Amino acid sequence: MLLFVKSEFLKKIIDGSKTIEIRCGSRYRGISVGDRLSLNGSTIRYAKNVRRFETLTKMIAGIDVKLIGFSSKAEARRVLRTLYPKTGPQLWVAIGLTEDCPKARRERL
Repeated sequence: MLLFVKSEFLKKIIDGSKTIEIRCGSRYRGISVGDRLSLNGSTIRYAKNVRRFETLTKMIAGIDVKLIGFSSKAEARRVLRTLYPKTGPQLWVAIGLTEDCPKARRERL
């Protein structure tokens, strides 16, 4: 799956300081462990784990925001609300990233 990531976040993914990619919307519901993700068409990562949340509040409470590139929960909320301004219930997907294809996926290939 091709995902477009802002350059500031892609740099953090490449240097290893951002190990979770956040997506909002039902189109990301089908992402599964082992899926190959092409970030901006230039960087390949695999879904190491996937967690789904009903609200932004639950997601921010359920993950370490430093792993998504933010220094605080307040910063994460502010930036994510700027990127995804829709209010109300939405599907939030937290995708743990890895450079290596997870074993479970490799065995299915």
